[in-house]
Amino acid sequence: MRCASPPYKKLKKRVAMPNPLTAFERRWLAETLRRHEAEHGVMDDAALLPALSTATHDTETRILLRAERLIRAHYPRWLTEMRTWQTQARWIVMIFSLLALLSGFFSALSLINVGAHTADGRMVNVVWMVLALLFVPMLSLVAWLVFILLPGSRGQTGLGQLGLWLQAHLPGQSLERLHLGQALLSLLGHHRLLRWGMGSLSHGLWLLALAAAVLGLLLMLATQRHVFVWETTILPGSIFVDFVTLLGKFPALLGFATPSPEMILASGSSHTTQSELARHAWASWLIGCMLLYGLLPRLLALALSFGLWKHGLAKLRLDLQQPGYAMLRARLHQDSQALGVVDPAPAALPSSKLHAWSAHGAGDGARPALVGFELADDLPWPPSNAGQFNIFPRIESREERQRLLDTLNAAPPGSLLIAVDSRLSPDRGSLSFINQLAQHSATALVWLVHDHERSALWRSSLRAAGWPNDALLDDASAHLWLQGAAA
Repeated sequence: MRCASPPYKKLKKRVAMPNPLTAFERRWLAETLRRHEAEHGVMDDAALLPALSTATHDTETRILLRAERLIRAHYPRWLTEMRTWQTQARWIVMIFSLLALLSGFFSALSLINVGAHTADGRMVNVVWMVLALLFVPMLSLVAWLVFILLPGSRGQTGLGQLGLWLQAHLPGQSLERLHLGQALLSLLGHHRLLRWGMGSLSHGLWLLALAAAVLGLLLMLATQRHVFVWETTILPGSIFVDFVTLLGKFPALLGFATPSPEMILASGSSHTTQSELARHAWASWLIGCMLLYGLLPRLLALALSFGLWKHGLAKLRLDLQQPGYAMLRARLHQDSQALGVVDPAPAALPSSKLHAWSAHGAGDGARPALVGFELADDLPWPPSNAGQFNIFPRIESREERQRLLDTLNAAPPGSLLIAVDSRLSPDRGSLSFINQLAQHSATALVWLVHDHERSALWRSSLRAAGWPNDALLDDASAHLWLQGAAA
């Protein structure tokens, strides 16, 4: 008789299974891997390419599958750190929500209890209370509306920035978790979703604070006797009559009472005994103003932000025009593979096409372009026989690299000559950037300036990255090519 398997063994198998990822999490990890490869070089994915080519024909799906499989194989810790990041974010939102509830509740209590006691009840400066409770929420709402409409605004609120800062400075924060957070901000910011996500958080917290303030007011109005007054030194009573009547118009449409002009004028004197009818009218007006001018606008803003956030998430796709994804697109489609492939190297690309470049210069009617990548100061740039080339300055920093890629992406040249200092040692980052440059041109060549002894290392590294021999030029070949292209 066979014994049943112990329960702990089944549990162990369940735990060992990989956690399923949502569509959003897969794109989040893909963006993290793209940023990682842009900094450290493209990972070796030779074993994955055949399986990916038969799995699907969709480029984005192939990129997502590649990212998930590489991360599960080489960086499984990223998955754990992503879950930890999400858990920390939830805790921060819960703490902010609790603080919003407490601050709203106790703010209302402190404001309604600030008045002096009289024989008729505690005095409440009702006009001052409305302004104190609604001024900051309404001002912040207007600021948010202006901020999201500013050109180039990413829509990140101050409260959202505080939350991200707190998460980045939590004890035990890992470098991987920080990189995941930066990748998430990049993904959401690029698709203009950050403004709606942060807006939903901000409006939700304001809504909690205002709701808690209303509950605090209701509690105090239900358990204590209050005298509603307004005070002034220089303003006439008619100003307050108009003010209260104007604010009470819209709450009155929802059934809230508004004090009559006689009640309002009588409330200007602290020596006048206030009737129960006047107290109820003032209390109703106060709660109506809080609901209509405080909670309702925030509720509408929350509905708008959350609706656009969910709509944006449902339509979220990777931006395949970004340099890292543009390079992968060519590599993951072997049938239309273009120059610019990094590890592993494909078969040599057609050399006849390269010879056609030198014969026709800038193909497709676009001006040929020259790029000097990490050239030392002792190397002249641009070359004297550059002809009619579009010359780019020396590229050194990461910011300059990104600006160049953006420029080439907006206006791709017909042909591109990339000059590198052969006295430097090639690294994965340099090779990756050179191949990214090649993705933005129909034709590309690499000029190994100075013909140093390390030129052989450059040639072998570039050949391993997919460049054929006749696309790698020494000084003499480069000058001949420049003369032919400028002719």
